[in-house]
Amino acid sequence: MFGKALLFGLVIMASVFIFAEGVLAEPHEELYPLLSNIDGWNASEVKGMSLAAGNMKMINATRNFTKEGKRLDSAIMVNSGPAPDSQTRKYSAETGGQKVTTKQMKGGYWVTTVYSKKNNAGQLIILLAANAQSHGLLTINFSGMDDEEALSVAGQFQWSKMKKIVEEML
Repeated sequence: MFGKALLFGLVIMASVFIFAEGVLAEPHEELYPLLSNIDGWNASEVKGMSLAAGNMKMINATRNFTKEGKRLDSAIMVNSGPAPDSQTRKYSAETGGQKVTTKQMKGGYWVTTVYSKKNNAGQLIILLAANAQSHGLLTINFSGMDDEEALSVAGQFQWSKMKKIVEEML
């Protein structure tokens, strides 16, 4: 009788652990579907990681895309600390062949663009959400295209869905 009860208890505990394993995903795994396929582009596997210690956290997911000599390296990042001031102010400068602009786009998203015409490469930084303790960004490093094309391709991601999930993680 005791053996059957013990066996039954072990089966119940194993079921709970198996269920919990399937339900309790790592935070970065929630970001994976947001880096969806882009029409006409080859995509790598989505990768990510989550780190937390006390009030500090870092959550990210990354995916790379290639197409006919063009490349996009995308990342969604949720980090401790407020968003940099430079990410929420209109700004424009050009020095040494590199152009840097920050502007508010349709939907209220602040976008910083860094572009080197000489290298035909740059970076987009899109502020998805922020509060006093943490912030979430979509970053895209690009090459083989200008900043306007990179922004157009980045627009194929669903920024509003990203914002919603990132806000829940802040």
